[in-house]
Amino acid sequence: MKKLATITGLALALAALALLVSFIGTGQKKTICRSMKVIIDYNGSEPLILEEELAGYIKAGFDSLPGKKISDIDLMKLETSVNSVDCIRKADVFSSLQGDIVVRAEQRKPLIRVINNSGQSFIIDTEGWLMAHRPDHPVRLPVATGFIAGKYQKEVRLHAFSDYAHSEICDTNDLEVIYHLAIEIASDSFLAAQIDQIFMNRKKEIEFIPKLGRHIIDFGDAADMKDKLRKLKTFYMHGLPDAGWNKYGRISVKFKNQVVCTKK
Repeated sequence: MKKLATITGLALALAALALLVSFIGTGQKKTICRSMKVIIDYNGSEPLILEEELAGYIKAGFDSLPGKKISDIDLMKLETSVNSVDCIRKADVFSSLQGDIVVRAEQRKPLIRVINNSGQSFIIDTEGWLMAHRPDHPVRLPVATGFIAGKYQKEVRLHAFSDYAHSEICDTNDLEVIYHLAIEIASDSFLAAQIDQIFMNRKKEIEFIPKLGRHIIDFGDAADMKDKLRKLKTFYMHGLPDAGWNKYGRISVKFKNQVVCTKK
């Protein structure tokens, strides 16, 4: 008897819930959109797009939303449109019971700015996605310049470091070499504070231009990347302070198990 009462109570609760959902759904079909709210999580980075700019982008692609029935607004299409913006990592679009269209977006984290061999400027984010560089939204980033082949293309993602065997790193394209280097440098707070610019020469070898000291760092190709960066950090921390930051014109870590310095 007790079990029957429990089952009956559960059935009544489910029926009441279904009735409530049906009531809310019916009410929402009649609800008029009163406003659109755009909220962007910048993940601690400088803005690449402002909330009002994203709102303007949405308004340009869709007719005026306020005043329309919520049921007449294609929220899925709106969400897909917002997710197509290259600096947006993820976006969710939903409506509130009060009639607000809410757009919650997360911005990608910029990693490095690239100026390729054609003078085109764009940004690579921490997950390898390419983003257009917007001059009206300057961000403080390390810069990669020189004879870099590869251009900005929307919806292009570079391969992660783990996708390659160690011996294959040198055979990746220029942008992937820059991306891998930038990831490794950014993961070390000391190196990130020291290295300001990455330059790729005609031979596809890398040179660093540091923030401190008047010297160039010859890094060589992308082989043994982690070992070279570790060697450079050790030299910066223990060798260079004794010799003096401006004593050498070039510092090379391209050769195995050695650091070669050339005086000015």
